[in-house]
Amino acid sequence: MPSSAALKAYKEREAVFNDDPLRGAEIPVLLDTAKEIIKKYSERTNCFDEEREQIFPRFERKELQLSRVLGRGGFCVVNEVKGIKLDSGSAAAKDEAARNKDKELSQYEEAFTRDFVATRSLRSGKDARYAIKKLSDACHNDNHLFLKG
Repeated sequence: MPSSAALKAYKEREAVFNDDPLRGAEIPVLLDTAKEIIKKYSERTNCFDEEREQIFPRFERKELQLSRVLGRGGFCVVNEVKGIKLDSGSAAAKDEAARNKDKELSQYEEAFTRDFVATRSLRSGKDARYAIKKLSDACHNDNHLFLKG
């Protein structure tokens, strides 16, 4: 039999869940809500600076060859990236091409291209250089966890 404290906590959690305006919401609604939250945070910090974020190359999930799990947290799973197989037709490739069109890249800018990162994904040909942090499956099944993650 669960303790009275455990039962109370369970009932409080159920009450929050039952009154949840996001209950049953689809991913696009959750993403829009998350964007609103980040917009509010970005007004107080430069952690979510879009201009800074655009410096880093983007990859689609299908381009990444993931291997072992390096760690797990409350919201995410961290995997080693054992390889990157670029898809020139991906949205990420098209975005980078548009951004760098008619532009002579400096050595510094070249280090932040998809090709540069992809060709250097392994150290000395064997050890992974990169890792990726992605939302856990639990976050995809719980709207509150999804927004927190």
